[in-house]
Amino acid sequence: MRYGTHVMWWAVLTTAAPARAEIAIADSVEWLCASADVVVVGRLTEVVGPPQGEDLGKNRDLVSMTLQPEVVAKGAPGAVHLSVRAPDSVALRQHRDRGTVMVAFLRRTIQSYMRGGAVYDLWPVRAEGSQVQMLLPLEGSALLLADGFRRARTADDIARACAAAKAAKVPHFLEIPFETEAHGAVYGGSACFLRVPPGVFPAAKPGLR
Repeated sequence: MRYGTHVMWWAVLTTAAPARAEIAIADSVEWLCASADVVVVGRLTEVVGPPQGEDLGKNRDLVSMTLQPEVVAKGAPGAVHLSVRAPDSVALRQHRDRGTVMVAFLRRTIQSYMRGGAVYDLWPVRAEGSQVQMLLPLEGSALLLADGFRRARTADDIARACAAAKAAKVPHFLEIPFETEAHGAVYGGSACFLRVPPGVFPAAKPGLR
């Protein structure tokens, strides 16, 4: 998808498709923090790839990046080396050149490799039920906070959400009150929910009933 279309697969958090009729569900920032090993806000300093040529196999769409954190919401400080799979890196290079402040929710995996003496073992968390990779510009993002049912707008919003989150593999569901900013962003039926970490929001339930 080209940069000029305004909606890029790695740059926008989209709500997941309704789990059933009349219900819309989205990931909260708190849940993304709980799902990730590393969460940083910063700027891209290096974007390399995807490689050109034939017979590249699984590496044909590999893009290697370095992100210099300005705020470390979760994980160790220092330059972050991460990878995505993208058919082209035009938009990522434009974000690098413009100094766009990015948010990265990253998970460490066994799919690692070495480049220039650095280990690349971090990949963006994928939004639940989709292929959206959670590396996105902070400004104008659709990231939603369960605390206050509003959009996250600053690095401090991300940091506070991560401080409150608890690591978890299975989310609970928190109903979004009507006439909140989050409800307006998610609305697609009669009920809207955010995925949240268990044990953080007392009103959240393990299921939708």
